Amino acid sequence: MTPEGPHPGHRVLVVAFAAVIGVAGVVAGAPSASGTPATPTVQVTPATDVALGQRILVDLDHWPIGIVTVSVCGNGARRGTQDCDLPSSESTSTLPDKKVSVALTVMRPPVDCPCVVRVSTSASRLVQLAPIGISGVPLGPALPDASGGIDPNSLDVSARVESGHASWPRSWAPPFAGPTDRTLVLVLKNHGVEPISGLRVAGAVGRDATSGAPISAEVPGTLAPGASQTVTIPFVLETPAWGSYIVTGTIFGLAAPVRFTVHTHNTPWGLELMVPLLLVVAAQLVRRREARRRAAEAAKAELARAEADGISALPQSSPLVGEADGGHWGAPSYDDGAVQMPQPRDPESQISLP
Repeated sequence: MTPEGPHPGHRVLVVAFAAVIGVAGVVAGAPSASGTPATPTVQVTPATDVALGQRILVDLDHWPIGIVTVSVCGNGARRGTQDCDLPSSESTSTLPDKKVSVALTVMRPPVDCPCVVRVSTSASRLVQLAPIGISGVPLGPALPDASGGIDPNSLDVSARVESGHASWPRSWAPPFAGPTDRTLVLVLKNHGVEPISGLRVAGAVGRDATSGAPISAEVPGTLAPGASQTVTIPFVLETPAWGSYIVTGTIFGLAAPVRFTVHTHNTPWGLELMVPLLLVVAAQLVRRREARRRAAEAAKAELARAEADGISALPQSSPLVGEADGGHWGAPSYDDGAVQMPQPRDPESQISLP
């Protein structure tokens, strides 16, 4: 869902809302002459232009001892926790003489702004609000108080998960445990006698019901008595997408939240086919290596036999032609011992011819 930009009058309304609450806090928080304890205060940093998913710091001072819950709410928290993002709420313990700081991740509340940070004690016996401006969350109409809300039994909710529509090559990702597109389909039917409007869906998808990636959507228009409406919410099973998942959600906008749970899964059959394919390829590689080893051993054995027979295995050697003739063929063609060189004569024995 594409976040909507802040309404032109959003900042003006937030500033005015902050001024009203700030003045009330100063007046209520000032100790009286009789020594009455100061009123608990809430300070938010930053308090304007906060992006969805951003972390803020909530400082609590002068709170009584106990456990408090800190939440981001829409609709000015007029209907209490029904207007608040309960899955992202944080709880902490407080002491009368100790200042406490709480880090809170700002997620989109179930209804539109004006938005506040709501701090409450157990059973909401003590509640304090601090304004906050959230970028991407528009201003909406004031919704009725919880006391005048519609009975949640008037809304029938049917939930299922269908395969999402993805083009190639993304459509080939699920068989190999890649990102998998899914669509949450909600069929809402109004069984009551009053029209229902301002509904909002907030939920998560994960391996279990206590954690997962958030999903949310608005329910457009008004659901007339006896009418039904189908709401589709796309989401993605992130990599590695395999096995079973659970989708949990809550529908806000009635006198009490309506919750639903549905399951989905992804079977990476491509990986299952790749396992035997890889085994076949590995077997072929082993067979080829074994064949090369046997060929090398056979060539080595052949060379050993050739050397044993007195045959040179070198390619430049000449083959043997003819037969031996009793060893005569091996005698050298020239014997320097068989030839007598003439000796020089004695000069006195020479005969002079007339």
